[in-house]
Amino acid sequence: MTQSTTPSTQSSYPLPDAFSSTLTGLFNHVRPAIVQVRNERHGGGTGIVWRADGQIITNNHVVPKDGEGIQIHFTDGRTLPARVLHRQPQFDLALLKVEADQLPFLPAGDSASLRVGEWVFAIGHPWDNAGR
Repeated sequence: MTQSTTPSTQSSYPLPDAFSSTLTGLFNHVRPAIVQVRNERHGGGTGIVWRADGQIITNNHVVPKDGEGIQIHFTDGRTLPARVLHRQPQFDLALLKVEADQLPFLPAGDSASLRVGEWVFAIGHPWDNAGR
């Protein structure tokens, strides 16, 4: 009996499909807490709803120096004005606030519990590609 060494056109490994399905589920779960931060002057970027009371974290370079004209665009279609609560330019972080409550948010994880080789994902949509 001979054994074929020709690779099969169909994979017998279910991992890519299971991984893709799990990853898609994760993205769909966190999507409501991912927002667009736009400003009147130079475009925008991505933000994360940090607290249900309307606190949002984004990059400092996304927010104008005077903090004026900041708009937060939510995946549910709402747009709310935001103000700057705090900046950390050395870490390129800014904390914003919108007047809203009971927002879907992403709680902080414990980076000390990560293992070497564990996957980490960055999720965002600064150029309005969230629903596409």
